[in-house]
Amino acid sequence: MTDFTGDEEFAVFAEALEKAAKQDAKKRKRALVKKQAATLTEDYRRAADAKIAQTVIESDAFAAAQTVFCYVSVRTEPDTAAIMEAAWHAGKRVAVPRCLGRGIMEAVQIESRDDLTASGSFGIPEPAPGLPVIAPAELDFSVVPCVACTREGDRLGHGKGYYDRFMEAAGGVSAVICYEKLLQDRIAVEPHDRRPDLVISEEAVYRTGK
Repeated sequence: MTDFTGDEEFAVFAEALEKAAKQDAKKRKRALVKKQAATLTEDYRRAADAKIAQTVIESDAFAAAQTVFCYVSVRTEPDTAAIMEAAWHAGKRVAVPRCLGRGIMEAVQIESRDDLTASGSFGIPEPAPGLPVIAPAELDFSVVPCVACTREGDRLGHGKGYYDRFMEAAGGVSAVICYEKLLQDRIAVEPHDRRPDLVISEEAVYRTGK
């Protein structure tokens, strides 16, 4: 058993209290944003999805990339199908995530959306077994999801830590895509949270200067 002085005990307690407060703030923010996302109209989503995809595809980082990593969109997330199709059309390698458990995932190369299974972890389509795994360092451009994000790149995910761990190891440029209406002025951050290089909405590209 570790013996702490009074000051050390207070510091440990204060650190634990701060961590709990940030996690609670994230939980409440996550619930609020999900309610906001549910109110977005189909017309808004379709128009915003098209504009976000166009902005990503026309970006210098996407154009220069040989290997593109892209999340598979579900439910209220910005649609990524057009981004993947554009990458294939341009002759790029495309990789999507496969969750391995305990916050760990890998990038798996697919040749088309037909390579995705009907359901994977958390109800998200994942690559079929036996497809090539790509090392994170080989990725040139990564399209990352969020529940919400700030314009400075503080990202709110689903709380499992998959993308924070993955972004730490991934090479190239990372871009979080988010509807402008879901961008936040402030999101609580913790030491393990990783900022992307870019935040892309249907209205602007925000460079985080991470």
